[in-house]
Amino acid sequence: MPFSSEHKARFQELRAIGELYAVNGHSENLDFGPWLVSCNLTDSDTAFRLNARFRAAAQKAAMAAGAPCRVNRRNWWIGKLTHGKPLGFIQDLIQRSAEYCEELETRGIELGRAPTKPDVVGGLYRDRYPCDWGEPYALYDGPPRSVSDPKVEFEYWSEHIWSGFSVLVAKLDQMHSPRTRQDKETRKEFRDRMRQRVHALYASMRDAIRGLSYDLAVLQANYIIDRGLRGDAAISTFQDDSASLIESVRTFGRNSSKRLGLSYGKQEKEGVDPAKPFREVREDLRNLTSAIPSEAPSGISEQAARRQISAPENASRPVLKTGKRRGRRPNQERRDAIRTVIRAHGGQWRDHLNDIFTELDSQEVPLGDFQTLKMDLGEGQSAPVSTWAALDLAVGEQRRQIIDTLRKYTD
Repeated sequence: MPFSSEHKARFQELRAIGELYAVNGHSENLDFGPWLVSCNLTDSDTAFRLNARFRAAAQKAAMAAGAPCRVNRRNWWIGKLTHGKPLGFIQDLIQRSAEYCEELETRGIELGRAPTKPDVVGGLYRDRYPCDWGEPYALYDGPPRSVSDPKVEFEYWSEHIWSGFSVLVAKLDQMHSPRTRQDKETRKEFRDRMRQRVHALYASMRDAIRGLSYDLAVLQANYIIDRGLRGDAAISTFQDDSASLIESVRTFGRNSSKRLGLSYGKQEKEGVDPAKPFREVREDLRNLTSAIPSEAPSGISEQAARRQISAPENASRPVLKTGKRRGRRPNQERRDAIRTVIRAHGGQWRDHLNDIFTELDSQEVPLGDFQTLKMDLGEGQSAPVSTWAALDLAVGEQRRQIIDTLRKYTD
């Protein structure tokens, strides 16, 4: 049947409320984005609801228009509104959507049928789960790929996901202000800046862990579908594979938190749970596969397909590198290094703690027992010690204790 006029009517209904615009996040303004959709309405609640309703309308229209499987449907739809032009900005999204629906209706009538639908099992869309601007994700973030081998597709996206989130953590480390006290910066200014840094990084890590979990869960679910497993066999395989994937996300969280000077334990206490997205995706997979007939590869039993579907050995490994390692040196070598740096500042070394900590960091001198400390930043914020410079955040009794410990190295 032709492209339904209901899609146009829905966009016209939304147009009566307001209008939206989108900014292209691609460095070369390619039509698949990602697109940041915003609204000029002053009422933030109305703007949020309009944006959410447009997303739903665009996703539904994209599927009716024959969008490729597993693409980000809203990005694909907006890309169609550009008519192939490399635009960095597009206005009047809702009106343009209604007009594009008219084009699709006309084409459908001319051809006597609806747009061609993909002839493969669609699987789960990544944009069913949080992936708006600010919600990091890497799965299916570009143009659709045409790959017939499920394993090749799985391995490609697995590597792409881990690489993407490793780059994200590196950028977070660079974007947020340095963890060393800057020239002419008072200790109070340093503490205030670090408190803001830690607050922002905790929020970013929460989103990153959630995004990574959804990416891996959806990828694993679709790999199961692509290999022909359905029903209980699909769910059992998903649960078996999820255990190692969840642990790999936790490892990513711990390593990334250490690199950024955060506490992963604190994040867990505040509700960060990599397993939650996997549970959500599992239930969606259950509903989807129960309605799809089994399609195990020709000549392969369902049991054999299940054995073959296990993720490649390296699929769940996090590729994140946590920067320079502070390996153990002999204690005497560590003591000599600290003593030499302190003595370079003479009897007034206490007035040069910032310079001392900076030099110890540059020499990669191990922190020793100092790494067990947590710096109180005020307002309920704290930061674990991962560098010597972090010790300069201490005030009051904690600072006196650090000075007393360092004094032992002057003897």
